[in-house]
Amino acid sequence: PATVTIPPLPACRSDFNQEYTLSNNGADTLVIDSIAHGNAIRITAPLPIILPPSTSIKIPMKITVRGTGMIREDIAFIEKTCQWRFRGSVTGLRTAPKIFTALPVDLGTKLSCDSVTDRIVVVGFNNPTSFPMEFTNVYAQSTQNTVRIDKAPFIVPPGGDRSVVIVLNSSITQGALTDTLLLPFESDACEGLFKVPVVLRVSSVTVNQPKALSFDTLKSNVKPITKSLPITATLAGAPQTIVQYVEITEPFTTSMKPGLVLPHNRATSVNVTLDPQGIMVDGPVRGTLRYQLDSCAVPYEVQLNANVVVVGVDEEQGAGSARISVSDDGIVVSDAPGRVDVYDLRGQMIASGTSELGYIRFGGLATGCYLVTVHDEATSRMKTAITCIVR
Repeated sequence: PATVTIPPLPACRSDFNQEYTLSNNGADTLVIDSIAHGNAIRITAPLPIILPPSTSIKIPMKITVRGTGMIREDIAFIEKTCQWRFRGSVTGLRTAPKIFTALPVDLGTKLSCDSVTDRIVVVGFNNPTSFPMEFTNVYAQSTQNTVRIDKAPFIVPPGGDRSVVIVLNSSITQGALTDTLLLPFESDACEGLFKVPVVLRVSSVTVNQPKALSFDTLKSNVKPITKSLPITATLAGAPQTIVQYVEITEPFTTSMKPGLVLPHNRATSVNVTLDPQGIMVDGPVRGTLRYQLDSCAVPYEVQLNANVVVVGVDEEQGAGSARISVSDDGIVVSDAPGRVDVYDLRGQMIASGTSELGYIRFGGLATGCYLVTVHDEATSRMKTAITCIVR
C-alpha cells in the first residue's frame, strides 16, 4: 500500500508490524539499502532489499510511533545506485494515557503518630486508548515507605477516567521525604509503567493539657456548669495541626469539634459542660473527652469527673411545706424556708426574694401564669409550682 495506517495501540505498546509491497516494473535489478522517514516514527526492515526486474516483494517492517496525536510521516525506500526514492506514508492517530493529578502529589505536613497510620494518595488516570489498563501492585522506591493499592485490581476502562487510591505508611518521624511510586500496569498483553512522585513532610507534636477536669460536688438542681480546658500543641516542622475526630461521654458535652485548628505553641481553650439536672442518682459521674489530631489513630484523652447530689422535693417539711397562693395583685408564699424565685413562662426571672419570717409577697404582677420556685438552703430541697393570676 502507498499509505500505512497506524492501528489502535494499547498504552504500553508503541510499535506494530506491517508488510509493505514493492514492485519493480523495469528491466534492471533494484537494490534498496536504506529507508528514510520523519522523526515521529522509526522503521526497521531487512536490508538490503533486492528486486529483480518484473517482480514484487513483501517487506516485513516494524514501525515504532514516537509521537502522539495525529501522525503523518513520509517514508522513502532509497535505491542504492541511482538514489531513486519510492515513496509512501504512515498516518493515523496515536493516543497515550496520562495522569491528570498534579505532580508531584503533595501530601502536606502530617503528624508523626504513635501508631502506624495510613496516608492516602489519590492518582487520577485518563485512558484515551481502545484497551483497558489494569493495575494490581504499587511499589515505593524509598525503603522508608510501604504502599498498597486500595481495592486492587484497579482498572481504567477504554476512553475513561478513574482515580486509584493508594495507602501509604511511612517510618520517618520528622522532616521531608520525596519518593517515587511505581505503578506497573497491563493492557492487551503488554506491560507499562507509571511513575508518581510524592512529597511527604512529617512533624512531631507534643500536646500539653490537663489529664483530668473536675467539676467537684454540685447539686442536681443547678444550671449547667461549664469549665475551660486549655490545650497547647507544640509542633516541630508545622505551624498548626487540626482536630479530626471528637467524642465525649454523656452527660458531658464539649465545644470541641472536628476542624478545630490548634496553632503551634499557643493555648487553645475548649469548653466542657455538665448539666446535672437530668441526673437522678447520687454519686460520682465520670466520663472521657477523646480527640484525634491529623489522621493519627491514637487519641488524646482527658478524664472528666464530678460528684452529683440529687435534690428532691420533700412534701412534708422545708420547701415542700411552702404554700403558694394568689392575692389581688400578685403572688403570696407562706411557710417559705428560703429564697423564692418567680419566672414568666418564657423562663425569664421577673422577681426574687428571701422570706424572713416564712412569708413573702410579690405584688404588681400582670395577669398571666408564673413559675414559682421555693428553695430550702438548709436541706437543699426545692419546690416548684405554676400559679396563674386571673382578673
